[in-house]
Amino acid sequence: MNRRKIYHVKQYIGVCLFDVPRYLLWTLFSGREGWIRVRNRDEVVALESGRTGVRCPWQYSSALHAPRLVPWLGLLVYRRALWAHPIRLVESEFGNQWFSPCSRPDVSFVLGHHGRERLPNLLTTLRSVAAQVGAKVECIVVEMDGSPRSEGEVRSAGARYLHVQTPEYGGLYNRSRAFNEGAVVARGEVIVFHDGDLLIPIDYARTCLSLVRDCYEVINLKRFIFYLDKASSRHIVVKRNDLQRVVYGLGIEQIIQNSGAGGSVAVTKDAYYRLGGFDEDFVGWGGEDSEFWDRAQQCRVYDYGLLPLIHLWHKPQRGKRAVRGMGLYTRQLYLEKLSLSAEERTRECARRFEGRYLRDRVEQEI
Repeated sequence: MNRRKIYHVKQYIGVCLFDVPRYLLWTLFSGREGWIRVRNRDEVVALESGRTGVRCPWQYSSALHAPRLVPWLGLLVYRRALWAHPIRLVESEFGNQWFSPCSRPDVSFVLGHHGRERLPNLLTTLRSVAAQVGAKVECIVVEMDGSPRSEGEVRSAGARYLHVQTPEYGGLYNRSRAFNEGAVVARGEVIVFHDGDLLIPIDYARTCLSLVRDCYEVINLKRFIFYLDKASSRHIVVKRNDLQRVVYGLGIEQIIQNSGAGGSVAVTKDAYYRLGGFDEDFVGWGGEDSEFWDRAQQCRVYDYGLLPLIHLWHKPQRGKRAVRGMGLYTRQLYLEKLSLSAEERTRECARRFEGRYLRDRVEQEI
């Protein structure tokens, strides 16, 4: 037996001896929300009286180690999480639309989009957003492309649609600008900046709204993001199977925690304008969410994760070379940005945001 196999066997034995009992305790014998306490052996999560959820007091995101070696542990966490916070995908209720007409939503979901390849994931994500209960929601899809290629499908789903040209970026997607454009036309008091490949539980918007009522301004509800494999995602996206029907053959590639503003974050409209939105200097892949999250610490932040999200499989980002969750170029830019104080960056972003979006703004109807 070579060294690599010996190391793998040692890891497997360690998981069986130390992790399996902990996972069973937290998922089966610690109540409805016990699953949120699952973590790696070398991690300590923060709990606070009066707050639901747990906070990860370390800088970068991390993946759960034990489910990589013993996959049924990941499936156990997944099932308990979705039992406590169901994720549903609505079918057509209003003609061919998933969203009811709503002139004054409580929560606006803003999703950036680029190209046709990930359109099925986007439409599936819209189905999970439309399933929200206890809050009125709208969905704004900002397509950044040379032409409005997905307008028909997005409008048919009942979502609002905004097209943004990309010539100044050489055709590259700028997630920051997509979010900033969507924020300006959002009608809800709370804006959720959300990726088009993440399914959310039915109580996501309601929980955001409740925390805003408690005077929080920036809210990160993600406890775990379950990354599904290609086959499982296909069952959900293409075959339109219910999530509970997929669970027994489910393939989970990894379970991520502590992702900050990445993937999905809720911000009050007033706080977003004060912060100056996302920094549009970040072009391409990654960095903008980490930089925004750093500036957001000036607001009243709720970062105790308590909800599960599901990430649908897609091909890797073209040209992606990840370093701590972002591309090499954006990693360098991110470090340059953080050499300035959060207050300095906020003043600059707010100045540019006002100049581009707010000054002499003419109301738009999408």
